[in-house]
Amino acid sequence: NRDAAVAAWARATRLDPAFAAAWNNLAQGLADLGCREPAREALHRGLQVATAAADRRALESTARGLESGHARAAAADQPVSSTASACSSASGRP
Repeated sequence: NRDAAVAAWARATRLDPAFAAAWNNLAQGLADLGCREPAREALHRGLQVATAAADRRALESTARGLESGHARAAAADQPVSSTASACSSASGRP
């Protein structure tokens, strides 16, 4: 499920903060949950640590999708409190 995937990618970024692909996948998962600001933060962190051109291209592509509104708001069917909770827990915020 999407929540478990986001939790796994968040854990991967904590274990290896230089893992740019994990930041990209975390951003995509957060965007799918409707967590746009945490997704932007994850993209920013990923771009800070990305050294490989392929990682940078992937992160930039995800950022373009997020900014152009192509990120699915999969959380639209969930109650707002559920979405807010998922965003907070995935981004490590209370």
